[in-house]
Amino acid sequence: MEQQNQSPTLISINEPNQKKFSIFEKFSGILYLVISSLLFTSTNFLIKKLDIIILDVILIRSIIQLLISIGYFLYKHYQPFTRNNFNCLMFFYSFVAANGTFCFYFALSYIPLADLTTIRYTQIIWTSILTFLIFRTRITIAIVFACILTLIGVIFVVQPSFIFSNKSLTINNDKKHLFGMFISLICALSLSISIILNKKLIENQIPQSIIIFYFILMSFLMLLIKQTYHWIFAMQNYKLFDYLMQKKFLYAIFLVTIQFIPMILTQKSIKREHPSIISIVQSCDILFTIIFEQLYSTTKLNYRTLIGSMLVLTSIFIVGIDKFCQDKKANKKNFI
Repeated sequence: MEQQNQSPTLISINEPNQKKFSIFEKFSGILYLVISSLLFTSTNFLIKKLDIIILDVILIRSIIQLLISIGYFLYKHYQPFTRNNFNCLMFFYSFVAANGTFCFYFALSYIPLADLTTIRYTQIIWTSILTFLIFRTRITIAIVFACILTLIGVIFVVQPSFIFSNKSLTINNDKKHLFGMFISLICALSLSISIILNKKLIENQIPQSIIIFYFILMSFLMLLIKQTYHWIFAMQNYKLFDYLMQKKFLYAIFLVTIQFIPMILTQKSIKREHPSIISIVQSCDILFTIIFEQLYSTTKLNYRTLIGSMLVLTSIFIVGIDKFCQDKKANKKNFI
């Protein structure tokens, strides 16, 4: 009798824990993405605040990534340098993807992180357009509407002088700001093209580890060439070793090392969530950057930038939900 009375109690105690665990498993991909977005945005915001040469720090990060990749290949006995793994498509992908990363951090030296993040996340629109042009996929009314919202949002963020003549916007319309906007747009386009090329490489049965390795290798080479030129000509009046050993530079190395965590969390979420959901949740970067800029930056974002960011964010939601619904319909047809 005592054993019979105890068993229902044990079940009632364990049931809430099981429910909590199942809820966490169900939304773990989204939770990983939110944490990843918060860590990535906060570290980039702090790196910019340190007032250092950002590409120097990113070069050191690429060296660390390259050493990790080489160690992984040695452990797995992989041979990345073969004709099957490296071809014109692989070279073009690695160049475009590395250029996207390079442009992101290069633009970060010229414009606020909120502006850069907003322009960078227009990539989901460019990807939809390029996919339509290359793969002849059906373009929906939702995507067309999202493209219009994105265009308007970008105009509000860039705030060109021939549209906005307000004197308070002269700072945002100087050559430095416009150059940073131009570089961030190249970043968005490069990342869009790299996504499509990545898909083609996977279809050609190229392992993901090989694809990532060539991306890291190309990023390292591009950064090394750029920063070697900078060290020789731009910093000829400085002692390079003394600069690299400054406290703020060491802090920046620590911050970029932390960025390995959001990379790992993003990979975990990719295995758990639909690509459209990933695109939507990753756009939280825009919200986090706006919050950081408004709370901790001396130069506050004007209302036009905020409106533009919200328009781009809305367009990302529209495209993500549209893609999700299309895939659901396609799965139902295949099931029937």
